[in-house]
Amino acid sequence: MKKVILLFVLLSVCFIHTYSQNQLLVLDNYTIPLNNKGAVVGKVISTGNEKITLKDPSGLFEIDKEKNIKLKKGKQLTANSPISYKIILKEGKNEKSFELVKDEFLHNKVIAHRGAWKDRDFSHNSMSSLKHAVEIGCEGSELDVWM
Repeated sequence: MKKVILLFVLLSVCFIHTYSQNQLLVLDNYTIPLNNKGAVVGKVISTGNEKITLKDPSGLFEIDKEKNIKLKKGKQLTANSPISYKIILKEGKNEKSFELVKDEFLHNKVIAHRGAWKDRDFSHNSMSSLKHAVEIGCEGSELDVWM
């Protein structure tokens, strides 16, 4: 029985390692501070090695050498500015869209229940649902484990 459990754990670790080799492109902790020229909006986290580019229809944002998304020099948002802005990050063939939101009310941390599965039709507690929770910026994720 111990050999079966050990084999199961070994195969699980191999699966997780293989799955984690997929490129990850996320934006960590992203909100736009009000009345702060050139403010850092969030940090790009990536597992790839290629250059990251930013598509920004509003023309307000840029990415710096440290992979921070920030407001362009001299730009700032006020209470009268739109509440959110869409951007697209691209690294090689990997492309993700994000919605940057003004920092007026988003102070609650979001914990994904069994991962983030509902809007993408992923299985509960799956690697896909946990990865999606990271991609959409959840503070954490709880999951069920059965032995």
